Amino acid sequence: MRIVCSSTCTCQRWVIKLQFSIQFSTCIPVQGAVLTQMDDTSKLLPVMVYIHGGHFMSGGSQEYRPDYFMDHDIILVTLNYRLGVFGFLSTADESISGNMGLKDQALAVKWVHSNIKAFGGDPNRITLIGQSAGAASIHYQTMASQTKGLFQRAIALSGTAGAPWGFAPPEVGHAKSKQIAEFFQCPTDSPSLLTKCLQEVPASELLSMLKDDMV
Repeated sequence: MRIVCSSTCTCQRWVIKLQFSIQFSTCIPVQGAVLTQMDDTSKLLPVMVYIHGGHFMSGGSQEYRPDYFMDHDIILVTLNYRLGVFGFLSTADESISGNMGLKDQALAVKWVHSNIKAFGGDPNRITLIGQSAGAASIHYQTMASQTKGLFQRAIALSGTAGAPWGFAPPEVGHAKSKQIAEFFQCPTDSPSLLTKCLQEVPASELLSMLKDDMV
């Protein structure tokens, strides 16, 4: 088995002492695993793309290893996406449009579709699979124009876009962005000024917002 990684940037991670570890990356690694010895090297293998859960706040692809899947002729791809305030903060307008984490996922799926053939994968047999927030993410990807035609099947485990925890109305997102802005003494009457101010806040301090479950 060989691990194929596509990442040209250095990841930064912080760990908060909660009941679970939270990791944030400044890049979006795409990791894959495929058997190096196959009976028919000309045969393209089906591809599974796994999107992790974690309430859109925690988790990462490194938690999901390919060991069991490697008993079968399949390529497993796992990906990361921005979480918490980095991935889902929104001012309900163009200043911070929100859903950056979902856009990361869409970009990763596009990359897989465009490049997986070079690793022995079939771009016409891609299945998205996810659990909890990952399942809700997949439900969103089935409805997104950005990923139309990039995958053929989807498996959503214990989650949908319609779950109470799977979405937030624009006004709720806007209220949370104001809450965070007030915490850092940023202006709240102008989304553009709010955004500019938050961009000056160190990432580690923004990440600390997760301690209080603000995002």
